[in-house]
Amino acid sequence: MEMAAGDLTDHDWAPVEEVLVGARGSPGRPNLAARRALNGILWRARNGACWRAVPERYGKWNTVWRRFARWRDAGLFELLFEAFARCGAADERVQMLDGTVVRAHQHAAGGVHGCEAEALGRSRGGFSTKIHLRCDGRGLPLAIVLTPGQRHEARAFGDLVEGLARSTRCVIGDVGYDADAIQEALLLRGILPVIPPNPVRRERVALDRDFYRFRNKIERLVNRLKQFRSVATRYDKTAPSFLSFVHIAAVCIWLRFVHAA
Repeated sequence: MEMAAGDLTDHDWAPVEEVLVGARGSPGRPNLAARRALNGILWRARNGACWRAVPERYGKWNTVWRRFARWRDAGLFELLFEAFARCGAADERVQMLDGTVVRAHQHAAGGVHGCEAEALGRSRGGFSTKIHLRCDGRGLPLAIVLTPGQRHEARAFGDLVEGLARSTRCVIGDVGYDADAIQEALLLRGILPVIPPNPVRRERVALDRDFYRFRNKIERLVNRLKQFRSVATRYDKTAPSFLSFVHIAAVCIWLRFVHAA
């Protein structure tokens, strides 16, 4: 099969194929056509172009799109991401939280379910979506949540920490997570919250600055995710489609780590 820059190598494909076998919506053993279509989806994730611009080497553009839609509807991209997040390589003792606003392109408007249902809203950055992230101590993504762009980070806290590992000893977040309810929820689970106090807080809380300096890991994760243009700018009308591209970018980050380890 013809290879192009950015396509999955045999080494990349092996762990992905392992998850694809028997997955819902993908009966039987994935063949070369499935790998070629996935490479076409990756091309679109990296370049942020319209589907019609997908190069012919990946097959007809509408065939690539239909494969994407079928895998999206089956939850395959989320399944792939969760498989890597559970692979045992994560350093779960220290975890970090952050949120980043993604500007939505004008083509993202007009979803049939309305802006709120499609995680679109108005923030200081304009028409946008917010990606909420949780990563481990090495900056590897563990959880992803979408909300409208104006939604405060603290509103997504519950969904982000759902399934938090028992081995977690410390959670690092910026001042956006400084709320009594969040501090108490972590302390009751025996987890040290490393969150700088809000300047308007009446009762000051201690901050372990030695731990807090590691927060750059999740900021660098945000930068790596936004190297994928389909993540840096939202072109998709529906939240499941955009979230699928965030999951795809996260899987690529995991693949780099697994190969480098």
